[in-house]
Amino acid sequence: MDNIDRQREPRSVQRNSGRGPGYDPFCGSRQHEAPPANNYALLIHRWVSLLRRRWLTVLLALIFGVTAMGYKLSITPKVYQASSIIKIRPRRPRILQGDGAVLNHLAYGRRTDVVINTRLEEFRGMVLTNAVTHYLRDNGDKSPMDIGEATFSPIEDSSLAMITCEHSDPERAAVSANAYAAVAEQIASSKNKEESHKAVAWLNDQAVNQREALEEAADLRIKFMVNNQMDLLEHSRKAAQDKLAQLSSSLVEIQSSMVLAQDLCDALDKIGDNLDDMNTLPTSTPRSAEIHEKLFELREAEAASKALRSKYREMHPKAIEAERTVAALASEALGAIKGASETAHTDLRLQLKQIESLESEISAQREIAARFDLELVQMKSKQDSMLRTEQALETTYSGLLRRIEEARLSADENTTSVSVAKKAPVPLVPLSPRPKSMMIKGLLLGLVLGAGLVFLKEVLDDPITSSADVEDCVDLHVLALIPRIRKQSRAHIARETLINRSGLIAESFAGMRVRLASIQYGSTLNSLLISSTAPGDGKTVVSSNIAITYARHGAKTLLIDFDLRRPKLRHVFTEIGDVKNLAEVLLDESVGASEFEALAQQSDCKNLDVIATHAVDDDVSAAEIVGSDNARRLLNWAKENYDQVILDSPPHGHISDAGVLASQVSGVVLVCWADRSRKHSLRHAVQQLSEVGANIVGVAINSVRQDATSGFGRYDYYHREYDSTRYV
Repeated sequence: MDNIDRQREPRSVQRNSGRGPGYDPFCGSRQHEAPPANNYALLIHRWVSLLRRRWLTVLLALIFGVTAMGYKLSITPKVYQASSIIKIRPRRPRILQGDGAVLNHLAYGRRTDVVINTRLEEFRGMVLTNAVTHYLRDNGDKSPMDIGEATFSPIEDSSLAMITCEHSDPERAAVSANAYAAVAEQIASSKNKEESHKAVAWLNDQAVNQREALEEAADLRIKFMVNNQMDLLEHSRKAAQDKLAQLSSSLVEIQSSMVLAQDLCDALDKIGDNLDDMNTLPTSTPRSAEIHEKLFELREAEAASKALRSKYREMHPKAIEAERTVAALASEALGAIKGASETAHTDLRLQLKQIESLESEISAQREIAARFDLELVQMKSKQDSMLRTEQALETTYSGLLRRIEEARLSADENTTSVSVAKKAPVPLVPLSPRPKSMMIKGLLLGLVLGAGLVFLKEVLDDPITSSADVEDCVDLHVLALIPRIRKQSRAHIARETLINRSGLIAESFAGMRVRLASIQYGSTLNSLLISSTAPGDGKTVVSSNIAITYARHGAKTLLIDFDLRRPKLRHVFTEIGDVKNLAEVLLDESVGASEFEALAQQSDCKNLDVIATHAVDDDVSAAEIVGSDNARRLLNWAKENYDQVILDSPPHGHISDAGVLASQVSGVVLVCWADRSRKHSLRHAVQQLSEVGANIVGVAINSVRQDATSGFGRYDYYHREYDSTRYV
């Protein structure tokens, strides 16, 4: 249904929505996106195949490239290269033990590669040619002026550097390289002595300055300690801390007493006016002896009153007197308890005031102690800073003394930071030209030139290599992709759909028939003209097989050979026997339906009739016959008596017969040869046919390779018996 719905869309929409690889093997529409890797493999395979087809051009280009490099090799002078190696030490060979001070010296505090590159840049900046000439003259060289130019380059991951000299004479190249190495060693030695003497003088000045700075720092530290009275400040801080501890201890004692006083107040308040609930008094109760005495008297009075009530009546004078005594004693006991409670609360309030006073005093003392701590910390920080400065100055001064001794020893030893590690041997093989390298370059040049010529020719030829080429070029659908098959004759291939009904070609034409019968075309395409852009593209193969396909599906079909100059159908359908000459019939002015019926011959395919013909004579105009009224009447008769009419016409572009017939049929199908038909030929054919009002329904691409790297996809999933050894 997806393909059917696409017929309703405009062609521009279908073009834009159909990009990418993976065309349907019958109609060319893309079904699935292929992985990008397949695209690259396809492109590579196409270019390799192209180079194989144009192998002669590539071979001639290779011969040209090798010949050109051979000629250049013969005229290029030989150049020899000699290399000596020097060792550049980043530090002097004698180093004293201990940590040294940081000095402004080339070798100190830098990485090895930085030191080597710096030294080499110094050599490059010097004019060493004169020094080398003098060196050679002093050593008795006969040609001191004949030296090569030197190149200095470091050797990675080492303290070595290479001095390279080039010369047409191998011996002079080696002499030049060794002379440059010796001169570099001499220059480094003299420069080392000069730097050593300068270093000693500079270090002496630095040592004097450093000693003065050290003495000044020590004096400043002592004066600071005296002026700020740090010992007195430490004593004051300790006294403040001791007093703070004493106040804190007193506060804790008072707080403990306050807890006991609070418990006593709570116990006395709980007694209230009810002496019956009181069991025992706390031991710290004020006036406890008086309270106990009152309570004892109260208990005795209560006991006496109880005895009188049991002996006398309640209103007896003695009983009443006893009750009064009990009440008086109870009142006295409660008064004593209340007095004790007031005394306890007074003591509690006094303790609270003492706590508040102590807390205030502790807070003030803490501020004093904190102030002493802050001042002492600041003083000690300044003192420590001065002490560190003094120690740093002392370390630097000691390092300077060691460096002075080291510089003196270096000057006395006459050491150098550059030495010759390896002398240059006499080169045996020239640096340039190199025959092997030049021959390889010649082959590469020839290959690139040959590939460029082949690709340029391919671009100029403009072949059709994929279904996308057709859609992009003329905005037409690809109706069928017809694969290549084994070695067979043209007549056999034209009947392949009838011979091998389950073969790949039969499936391709079945898809083409379904495509033409879709909603977009419907039943209006009852007559089709099959043409091509050039002779040999396979239009007869397409017309015969599509006619057989229609007939096999029950449509009464007529196949007419209108290629009057080179007719082929009589060789394809040999079973029809003697063939009448279509040209002679159409030239007869009195021809009618009976003559047309006589022309149609039954083939060995059910529902398929064929009108074949012989080639016309040279003195007869095939174009006039095709454009005659009789030809038009023949087509009208065929449309009335057959469900489907297929016309095999001459190729368009060379002969105008196809343009004449195109306006008289329902649709036109153009046939192209894969990888051979040209885009501009197809574009020209479409333009010419459109100008005469032809309905061009699509394109059938013939002779499509079946391998996976073909620009049209792969179609032999289960038809392995087919191969690409023969073209349709």
